[in-house]
Amino acid sequence: MSNYAGNTIKQKRTIRRSSFLDICTLVLLFVLMLVSVYPKITATGSTTTVSLIVEVLLVGIAILQNIQVFTKLIINNAMGIFFMVYTFFMPYFYGNSVISHRYSAMFMLVIGVILFRFYSTTNRLFIVRRAVMLSLPFLAVTFARTFRVAMTSPNVIRSIKYNTDTAALLEDGIGGYEFIYMISLIAAFLFICFLKEKKIFKKFLYLAGTVLIFALLILANYMTAFLLVVISAFLAIIINGCENIKKQKSVKSIVSMTVIIFLLLVVIVNQESLVNFLAYITHDNGRLQEVLSTDENVFTAVKDEFIADRLYTLEASWNAFLEHPIMGLISVHFVIESAILTGFGQHSYVLDTFALYGGLIGLIGTIQLFKPYRCYAVYKNDATFRYVICIHFVLLALLNNLNFSTIFMSTVVLPCMVDYFKEKKEKNVAYG
Repeated sequence: MSNYAGNTIKQKRTIRRSSFLDICTLVLLFVLMLVSVYPKITATGSTTTVSLIVEVLLVGIAILQNIQVFTKLIINNAMGIFFMVYTFFMPYFYGNSVISHRYSAMFMLVIGVILFRFYSTTNRLFIVRRAVMLSLPFLAVTFARTFRVAMTSPNVIRSIKYNTDTAALLEDGIGGYEFIYMISLIAAFLFICFLKEKKIFKKFLYLAGTVLIFALLILANYMTAFLLVVISAFLAIIINGCENIKKQKSVKSIVSMTVIIFLLLVVIVNQESLVNFLAYITHDNGRLQEVLSTDENVFTAVKDEFIADRLYTLEASWNAFLEHPIMGLISVHFVIESAILTGFGQHSYVLDTFALYGGLIGLIGTIQLFKPYRCYAVYKNDATFRYVICIHFVLLALLNNLNFSTIFMSTVVLPCMVDYFKEKKEKNVAYG
């Protein structure tokens, strides 16, 4: 057999193996998407284990596909690997395995970054896109079921993370805490697409998606998620306007700035009308309506609610960190009351990590939050996507616990969709 024929056979085998591994990657990514958007799977109670197994398999496939590229990415993310190993294994030494299990969901903060950069470097982002597209019907079904329940029994959705009947609610396909905060990130993405899109019909679709998510956040009484979307929308208008000024599109930027100032004035001046509207759509059972029903202005009312509802949990974690600044609370035995850990706030990934693991690990864990927005090529030369989604995600991590769904959305799914959106725009410009 000639060398040419031998090389041809080897190339065909390589292509076949690569195609098979790509199909395996697609299936595994689709599983992770279902874990994120379809509560019926969450109801099984084994999603953390399933997610970890899938993550390990994805890493193994990536190594088989291109070990050189993957090894470089591992080296570049050595600090993240250390964080992942330390937060999982160290609590075992002190008999606090419950913390290890809790932080196993944080693995995606590291693995997600490595996988996305691998897919981007090896031109395999199309696989992630296909997995996302396949999961869209499941996302739509979950959203519709959750919206329907929110219109009649909004407090049911808030109870999903606490109630003993959580499994039954999830089996009905109703999204809870994880789903709500995940779609808040999607809302930020859709609103930026709305600002940047040129075609009227697509612009309408992006805005409609944003409004629907916004409405669900209000109906479900998730005030923090609601405020995050509001902040993201305002930031998007400002940053996008500044980008347009740099591109010498001053008229568009002036219009955008005028709109945001007008909206702020409308909210401040017409607080009573806003409260009446919220009372109407939530049947006088809305948390936001209750907060704004005071005699104070909007900003003062929201600030007072934050102090009353959230500040003490943040202070609890910060004080716990000050008491154990080196090794953190994992070096002591936790007291569990009513199946809840005590001794720290448990309402902030950032401050809880400082409290549990001490200053060094807390700092590394916080730095890891910014990794996608510093390293991903897709965010370069696009300040709006980069800073708005980054600020949204970091604020979410500061004010709430992170979960697999929001991390997977931030590290893998959204950057892939940003890449797809920008690619489409470039093609439209190229073809006029």
